Amino acid sequence: MPLSMLHITGTDERHITGQLARFLRTGNPFALLRALAMIARERRTLELLHSAKCLLFMRPSALARADEETVSRILHALAASAPDGIVLTRAQLLACYGGSFAVHALPGDFDAARGSSVTRCGGFLVLGEYGDPGARIAVIGPRTCTMDFSYARLAGVRHIHALHPGTEDGTVLVSTGDSRRVLDLCEVRDSGLRRLRRLRSRFAGYTALASAGNELYAGTDFSSRPNYIAMLDGSVYPFPAAAYWREVDAFQVHEDRYLCSINYQMLDACGDRTVSIFDTRRRAFIHCGPWPSVHNTA
Repeated sequence: MPLSMLHITGTDERHITGQLARFLRTGNPFALLRALAMIARERRTLELLHSAKCLLFMRPSALARADEETVSRILHALAASAPDGIVLTRAQLLACYGGSFAVHALPGDFDAARGSSVTRCGGFLVLGEYGDPGARIAVIGPRTCTMDFSYARLAGVRHIHALHPGTEDGTVLVSTGDSRRVLDLCEVRDSGLRRLRRLRSRFAGYTALASAGNELYAGTDFSSRPNYIAMLDGSVYPFPAAAYWREVDAFQVHEDRYLCSINYQMLDACGDRTVSIFDTRRRAFIHCGPWPSVHNTA
């Protein structure tokens, strides 16, 4: 099964989500016990407690009043540009970026990158590996390809969740998963990355990062647990009910104001998605609905 499908359905029983999916599918208590044992072994108990705290004190957001024309305009634009999948294979990366960057020089075992971990910085294409495991970062120029192993060697980092240009020239934000969820600011050089500072050391395995109105927004990926949009100042905005239990797949920003979040449920074999629109000026959600509503918007 392709990596992208494993990630969407959560059926790989080597991992926690796979065991939880097995428990939900069969009711087998041993699957639940194994999932709990894996949580303890991977030192993710604090993450589980954090989710319990969110469940108790962070309720789903209500939708604010919105101009229907604005929502319709954004949904139409999103439908025309939304990605087909959350993971880009090596062939897709080559097709998209091979004409300008030396993507062909990637190591033969570099299989895929999340769409949210592909960015440009300082004349380079920067790719975060989404392997199993695989957490290398490629810094690719028109003729060169340098592999950085900083995160691949960091205990608890299984893959790169997201990359995003930093506010300083020549820098990039790096978000990692799964057991070790950190957010770092790094300098991009032709020889690789140099970490400048750690911005978050816990609960920061964001799967989407985006900037709007000079502010950074991050999306969480807690499987079957409360999810939210986070900011560096500590503010959090829980998703509305339809997306509350769904991990963030990707962000898109429209008009430098409206943050569109595509969410999905890893344990849902159908892989259906929701679309939430967050007005960054009002700090409020103005739309949340199932993915088909985007394509059916008149």
